Amino acid sequence: DKLEQYVVAVQREIAFMQAIGTSLLCTGSKLIMLKDWTWTDGKGELIDQFGAGFQMAAQGAVLAIFGFLLSLAFVFYLIDAIVQIGVVGALLPFLIASWPFKATAKYTGTGMQMLLNSAFVFLFVGFVISANIHLINAALNQTADEKQNELLTLCGKKEYYLQNTEKCRQALKDTPRTGALYEIADALNSKDSTRLKDLTDISAMGFLILLFCCFFGFKFTNQAGSLADKFASGSIGKPKKQ
Repeated sequence: DKLEQYVVAVQREIAFMQAIGTSLLCTGSKLIMLKDWTWTDGKGELIDQFGAGFQMAAQGAVLAIFGFLLSLAFVFYLIDAIVQIGVVGALLPFLIASWPFKATAKYTGTGMQMLLNSAFVFLFVGFVISANIHLINAALNQTADEKQNELLTLCGKKEYYLQNTEKCRQALKDTPRTGALYEIADALNSKDSTRLKDLTDISAMGFLILLFCCFFGFKFTNQAGSLADKFASGSIGKPKKQ
């Protein structure tokens, strides 16, 4: 039961990011093709939403692809760990019988190392995936924080506050932040297009930071197996042989 809860919890984190990514991709693609008319003093003006839609779709594609790669990595590590546990379980009687004899005791040690390796794989793969989600949140929060700070600065002016009381109250209520992914999900669920555009209004540098975080996060995920090997073999902190 505990193992199943662990797998479900990790999958839920990855699936949440994938769902946000695909939703942004879908919404952004629609905005790219959408052209709205606005009327001011009886005159119509065409509003092109290509820029906002492209930003939204680009971020959605990055999140969806990164989430998909994370899910593949998690499945790979999970299968590897389960197979190792199965092999050790099948050979357990032989490993126990080998332990008292000097010539075969090394097989028992190898089996125990495989078992520890599997346990540490479960530990570290969950850790690195959680770290990746926080990394993506931090990258997206840059844009959200800038917009929030601008709004709070405007709300500090009496005239603006009186004209936009509800908006300012909501801004104060949203501080401290809960994470950009959750705020984007809330905007998508409430169909708040204005807030969604603000949250995804990312600069070129912000988009590069997001790409770098995804690249670094995926490379970091690849280290889960190496970390598990080091902890299982007890090589952490040992000096290298000259």
